[in-house]
Amino acid sequence: MQPSISCSRLSDDLKILINNITCTWQRGQFAATGNIKFCSRIDMERAIGQQLKLVINGYEFIMICEQPSTSNRFANNSYSASIRSRFAELAAPYQRERNYVNTVDKTLAGIMADILENTGWTLDNKMIDYPIPEGAFSYRGLTPGAALLKVASSIGAILDINDTTKTVSVVPEWPVNPWSTEQATPDVILNDALILEHNTRDTIQPEHNVVFVRGEQQGVACKIKRQGTPATDYARDIVDNLITDVQAARQRGTCELARSGNKRTATIRTKLKQDLPPIRPGSLLGVRFEDELYKATVDSLAVSANISNQGAIMVNQTIQAVRNV
Repeated sequence: MQPSISCSRLSDDLKILINNITCTWQRGQFAATGNIKFCSRIDMERAIGQQLKLVINGYEFIMICEQPSTSNRFANNSYSASIRSRFAELAAPYQRERNYVNTVDKTLAGIMADILENTGWTLDNKMIDYPIPEGAFSYRGLTPGAALLKVASSIGAILDINDTTKTVSVVPEWPVNPWSTEQATPDVILNDALILEHNTRDTIQPEHNVVFVRGEQQGVACKIKRQGTPATDYARDIVDNLITDVQAARQRGTCELARSGNKRTATIRTKLKQDLPPIRPGSLLGVRFEDELYKATVDSLAVSANISNQGAIMVNQTIQAVRNV
């Protein structure tokens, strides 16, 4: 396919001329971050403080343009700005910090719906729901974006944001446990022909097969073990006020055990094509590279697009994927 890039203001579809953009999505963050470079000062001034619609190789991204930066040299001026994905409108400086206490019995989904109330965003909870007694959960001084991320982290989940539909999906940090990936079907498959660059890095750390997870005054206490193991290698205890049910303890405990053990992180650079969409963090990736076939959980995604002085467009996506070794 012929690479393409377009940028316009979401409010009035005014075209903004750019020549470079980079943006990164990571598990554990609620908004993507990046940088955009404009063709002129006027383009920068038109974009600052606005939501921008970027279409890169047919894929739409909505970003908030913030914090302008200029560089002036002889015959070489440049204009750029930082960007965050649309969900950042639920964070500072666009939202004030709030306090919250569940004054009546709620469920996990009910608390997250309270956080998103009157924001224009919709919740899609894909974690196991469970009851939370009156007064068991509270927070102070958090924006809606930070509060929702806090709730998701408490139960071993991440936020998967659709900025176009303004939908927040709460999904497991590990879609498939690292010790079970061999039998799983990957969401996306990459082979040698699609891989431009492949690098690996190993991290050595203790492997745990059992963890104690407990709540606070109105919580439960559970021993979560990895099935089929002797449950002899304990992770540090987890204490969180949202652990009010066995389902909460199981989801958080499983996540903690999945994080442990030796990991291999593969950094893979590939194209962004009609049949190869952005590979989202939290998805399970199958990789066939040289003589190896493996599956790994995508930890981060970076999309870069550049227009050269001659008008040539280059678009890449770089994925970091993690697996047990």
